[in-house]
Amino acid sequence: MTPTGIKATPASMTIKVGETASIEATVTPDTAPQTVTAAANSNDIISIGGNR
Repeated sequence: MTPTGIKATPASMTIKVGETASIEATVTPDTAPQTVTAAANSNDIISIGGNR
């Protein structure tokens, strides 16, 4: 099954240098592959994306 959506919880957050945080990612539908990869696009922004 092909993923049709992804939801990150929390939807946004701010952390300071040296802090860590966790994000829960949910892929829809439930029968789609549930693998999610996080990547840094810059020093300021992290994006979340699902594998296709």
